[in-house]
Amino acid sequence: LAGDAHPGFHLFATINPPEYSGRKPLSPALKGRFRHLPIRQYNPAELQTIAEKVLPQTPEGKIMAKKLTEAHCRLRTYLQQKNLPLQPTSLDLQNVARAVIRAGDFTENGLRQCLNRHYRLYLMATNLSLEELPEPPALAVGNGALDPEMSQWFYQTVSGINRPWFIRHSDRDSIDEKHHEICIKTRLNKEEAKTEIITKLAQARWQKSGLPQKPDESDDIFIRALYRHWQHSWFNRHFGQTTVDANSVFPMTDEEEQTLNMPTSQPYLREADQRISAWNSNAVQLWPGFWYQISGLPNHWVGDDINKALAVDGDNAPEPYNPEVLEKEAPALDRSTNFEARKVTESGDHIIFDTYEDISHMYRCSVLDIYVTAEGHIKSINLKDIHIRGVETLMPDRLPGRDQTLTLASDQTLGTLDVSSDNGQYALPSLKANDYIVALRTEPDLRFTLVRDNYTGLHTLSIPEAKANQTIKVTYVVEPREPGKETRVKQTRPATDLDTYCSEGMKKVLNKVFTTIDQQRSAKVRELLQAIKDAKDTDQRIKAIKAYCEQFSGKAKPKRHANFFEFLVTRRQGSCRHRVPVFIAFCRY
Repeated sequence: LAGDAHPGFHLFATINPPEYSGRKPLSPALKGRFRHLPIRQYNPAELQTIAEKVLPQTPEGKIMAKKLTEAHCRLRTYLQQKNLPLQPTSLDLQNVARAVIRAGDFTENGLRQCLNRHYRLYLMATNLSLEELPEPPALAVGNGALDPEMSQWFYQTVSGINRPWFIRHSDRDSIDEKHHEICIKTRLNKEEAKTEIITKLAQARWQKSGLPQKPDESDDIFIRALYRHWQHSWFNRHFGQTTVDANSVFPMTDEEEQTLNMPTSQPYLREADQRISAWNSNAVQLWPGFWYQISGLPNHWVGDDINKALAVDGDNAPEPYNPEVLEKEAPALDRSTNFEARKVTESGDHIIFDTYEDISHMYRCSVLDIYVTAEGHIKSINLKDIHIRGVETLMPDRLPGRDQTLTLASDQTLGTLDVSSDNGQYALPSLKANDYIVALRTEPDLRFTLVRDNYTGLHTLSIPEAKANQTIKVTYVVEPREPGKETRVKQTRPATDLDTYCSEGMKKVLNKVFTTIDQQRSAKVRELLQAIKDAKDTDQRIKAIKAYCEQFSGKAKPKRHANFFEFLVTRRQGSCRHRVPVFIAFCRY
């Protein structure tokens, strides 16, 4: 409508279009002029309630209402599946119910006669008799119906519910936190439905915190197991009264479970439990920040709390790594720097991996730590049985037999090794520090456990059934994996971590070296030491240290009671086995 309410202006008013509720489709010309309001179909439970209103309010009337509703829904479902536009309505159900009352025949035959007479048009459209109609799928029965019994169970069982939640039947499982509605599949029985309700709610609440439902695959197995353990602890605290198993909601793999049960994992697990028990998930909003603290526990293994936890298990507890204790039994480095004059011992060359890139004497079979005593003796400590940051359990795939074809990926390498042991423990070499054994076969075929050290990357195969000194043929596949994300904790004590452990013997010598650079005999040595001292960043300093250690040569020998480490640092004599401890000492210092 337009008018002249004011000179130069026109007013326009829009009239709402009329509503259309007919059955015929609209023509293209009319579609834009009507608001389309689709009418929701009644679900079976609602239709049965309508039929009960018409029939006598007796147990017999309820039975008749149920039978009429079932036949009505079977007919409606079949018509929908065939995409036929003719659909029975709730009014048809009311009319057939009234016809049953008028006829007064409440037998099966009486109900069938009324249905055939009043639904004749629909049955003609299906070209089937009432008896020939197929049963509707279980999903269609009760679809969309509110389940008051399940809703009541939900209120009484789950704590912390401050708003009503609606439990409905549907053709799929879903949760709508905004409208506080949970839909469960109609075909589930009561116990399955309860489990599904709790699972959906717990997973939705966890993801709402900003954390993923699954642990990060880039983390190592122990960190992933710790993540699942935290989820289980949280679930048991909030949903433990529901009798739903936490592992069914947040499943932990066998590898993660076995890794968590390892003795070396217990100190970190106990420390994590202490923090989790004191953590209030309802009050604390920054869940990712709390996980940052928990996942960083293995990075400060020498902390006071961890040392206390280690003492709990007594003799069975894994001892923290202490170089000052272990160096007493470790062999000292040979003081002879005349490498060429040394007698070369004969050794066999055992080819394990079928690769041209990695030579056999560079396989990773052991890892040594360098320690310098206060007197200047250089000692190497074998870290074979010292699990500094724990171990993870691996469950490799089973390799096919010799008579079957094996296809390897481009980054995989096949290794074959004949080993024997007096205690059933077998060390399996690898090529790189981040290698993982992903497939394995033993001959004879025996039950085994495979673990990988989180710090050294060394693999150990345990075969309890193996006899003493029995030779086992092990065929396995290694592949490198991307290293897990490093988690740094602010309270870390770097001076006591293995990679930065600088003994008093190292400090004593290197303090003197860097405070007396000008007193060094050689101008070249002064220049190289000054470059190390003046480096602007870590990369530049490592390059300077490398340049200093590359020039080790000569056959000079230290005096009998001289500080051997100081002799190597200042005189740079010897071969690779002499410059390696010096390089490590410089880096740690």
